Amino acid sequence: MVRGRVGASRAVLTKDLDGNDLHANADFVANPQDVGSLGQGIATSGYASVGTSETELTAGLDRRVIAINNNGSQVLFVGPSGIPVANMYPVPTGQQISFNATSGIKIYGKTSTGTTDARVVELA
Repeated sequence: MVRGRVGASRAVLTKDLDGNDLHANADFVANPQDVGSLGQGIATSGYASVGTSETELTAGLDRRVIAINNNGSQVLFVGPSGIPVANMYPVPTGQQISFNATSGIKIYGKTSTGTTDARVVELA
């Protein structure tokens, strides 16, 4: 059985307040069994520095499971685009949220103050 990393890509998700590109890295799994029964067996992971302006955290692709980890020092708020922090779901420092997803779902993150580090894994 051949297992392992087939390739990687880097894509610009958005720009931060200073105009710097925020990037996502993607790793592709060679064997569908590597991610269980999750369709074609593709896992995408990425990171973003999230501040008070909304930042898209997901690639918006056909994903079945999404996990978002708050790897920073501020509370990360996640939800759809265009809503205030008060109406978003809080992910405390060092915690994560995971959920089943549908095709094309986009999840955004922001903080009420400062910046935090978000890590995202999407499984197809």
